[in-house]
Amino acid sequence: METKDIIRSLRVNRKLTLQELADQSGIAKTNLSELENGRRKIGLAILTKLADFYGVTLDYIMGREVTPEVDNRTDIEKLATENNFSVDDEEFLKQNQEQLVKLLKDKQSELDQKKAEIDRLKKRIAELESEKVDTNIN
Repeated sequence: METKDIIRSLRVNRKLTLQELADQSGIAKTNLSELENGRRKIGLAILTKLADFYGVTLDYIMGREVTPEVDNRTDIEKLATENNFSVDDEEFLKQNQEQLVKLLKDKQSELDQKKAEIDRLKKRIAELESEKVDTNIN
């Protein structure tokens, strides 16, 4: 399916008129009509705006994947769903305290690793810039 058809399908499935979509998305009605009819090229900014509006991935809206929905749930919410509990459920939190603490520690470790990598890259960039300055002087 082409992007223009996917965009139309998303709108029709949500029972929105072009005017309603325009009002809610901030994209002009004429632009939306031209997009759906293939008379206008679709830029990344508009694709992103539509994907965000519909809660789908860019890959889906561009026809590159079959599953449209973005899973915006947190790891804790996913864990709660898998165990048939609500995140607000005090009992769930008590029963899964160890898992939740481990999950948080794992996430913190991932962040620390990414921060360390960023610091290494910044240092390397500074070294390269310094070498470039030295080369330009000589």
